[in-house]
Amino acid sequence: MSMPQFPECPAWGRPGVIDQIISSIAMEELALSHIINAEGEKIQYALGTIPGNPDAPTIEDVLDVNDAVEQTMQTVLNIQMLLNAKFTGAAGAVIERGATGSTGATGATGSDEGATGATGSTGLEGATGPQGFPGVAGATGVTGATGAAGERGVTGPTGATGATGAAGAAGAAGATGALSTPATTVFGFIPTQGDTSFSGVSADLPLYILFNYPDHVAAGLRADYYGFMDVPAGLYRISYRLRYPETPPFYTWVTIDDRGADVPIPESYSYGQANGGGMMLYAKDFLIELQDNTTLRMQIASPQDDYGSYGNYGTISIIRLRDDKTP
Repeated sequence: MSMPQFPECPAWGRPGVIDQIISSIAMEELALSHIINAEGEKIQYALGTIPGNPDAPTIEDVLDVNDAVEQTMQTVLNIQMLLNAKFTGAAGAVIERGATGSTGATGATGSDEGATGATGSTGLEGATGPQGFPGVAGATGVTGATGAAGERGVTGPTGATGATGAAGAAGAAGATGALSTPATTVFGFIPTQGDTSFSGVSADLPLYILFNYPDHVAAGLRADYYGFMDVPAGLYRISYRLRYPETPPFYTWVTIDDRGADVPIPESYSYGQANGGGMMLYAKDFLIELQDNTTLRMQIASPQDDYGSYGNYGTISIIRLRDDKTP
């Protein structure tokens, strides 16, 4: 197989070769411009802006055309890079100079200024090139300052009350609790009446005892004219009401024994209040825990001595609320 034969090239020399290279680059650029123009017309045809396409393109058709144009433009861009490199090399090539010839004779002096040539006609407007690739998105701007809060709107009317829901099912009955100790009137109702005659700052009031507790003997209760003895342990409610003249000043209390001495219960003090008819009402109602074998007495007292005899009347009630011996 013989090697291919190339035609003989004219003797252009180095400057001539460079001129031919630059001319070939210009021809390739012209060819690329025709290719780009053809791609633009392809897009216009697909979109219907150039007559001749009877069917309206679909979105898929437009996307397919766009992909084909993008591939062609990528190829054109690669060729442009090669042509740029070729032109840079040709333009920068060193041209060898020949020997300097002898200086020729000086020519005749021409006119100062040549005639101005006629203005050429304006060329046709070229076709619009294809749309370039989207640029890189710019950086997000700084967020602006928050605006001032708007005024608060008017409060809306209260909505209608919703319907009452259905009653829930009754819960299971709880376990029966232990039996409590019933409140009992241990010492009953005790009227006090008659005169009080004493000397000194305090005196026991005489009590006419009326028991209202049938088992007071079995409970170990003992009472005399001036009080109750051997009171069983438990929680008690004690109430009394007494009337005495307004003068001289009195105060009343209930005492318990402490190693043989009568000690007033602080909660039982009463300094009285006007009750009409020149009389004062002394009244108190209090709770107290008592121990076994306690003695209780009702007393009247005054900051003065030697009262003589004064009429009085009233009541005292002692109720046991809890028996400390209940298991």
